Amino acid sequence: MHQISETMEAQSKSSETDTPATDRWKRLVPRIVQDLSDEQIDIIPERIPEIIAKIATGESNKGKGLCLYGTTGTGKTKRFKFIADKIGITILTANEIVEAMVSDGENSVNDMCKLDVKRWNNVPPHFFDLIIDDIGSEPTEQVLYGTRHNIIADVVEKRYKIFPQWKTHISTNLTKEQIEERYGHRVFSRLNEMCVFFPMTGIDRRMA
Repeated sequence: MHQISETMEAQSKSSETDTPATDRWKRLVPRIVQDLSDEQIDIIPERIPEIIAKIATGESNKGKGLCLYGTTGTGKTKRFKFIADKIGITILTANEIVEAMVSDGENSVNDMCKLDVKRWNNVPPHFFDLIIDDIGSEPTEQVLYGTRHNIIADVVEKRYKIFPQWKTHISTNLTKEQIEERYGHRVFSRLNEMCVFFPMTGIDRRMA
């Protein structure tokens, strides 16, 4: 199955003269709805196809990424894996990032999370976009070379420096208040600028 980004590119070439840039996402929605159905992913919340289409076309509000937050088992990771696969975005868990820092050091994390961006041109669409899945599940602090670090907070701070050129998407079981408490007001403020917060509520589908 072709990536959504390939469909987007084809549609863009075939309709450059009759489709305003702000309307391109609308053409992708039926395809996204069908792909979600094919992969047996509920179209819940109802705006999910629209949000995915806007991410794919770069038409999200103020160039923001997406933060899916809410109770466990509501499909946050499943939806982000869909986005990663269909649009071509790197997805990493918070624990993977922390483990890479502890075992392989800062350079490894810079490469994984695309934190040291030297070139802005001639890269594929979404090449520097990143999904960080399940923040809040990693250890609160890590001691590196005798100094305490909150590695995910550090990554968010560095990703902020390349926003809005490149999006950062996040999922978490934490509430907004818990995010601010865990990572600090500065990081929470940056996340609000970088992401549209979208609540995922309901029963734990794994237990249903």
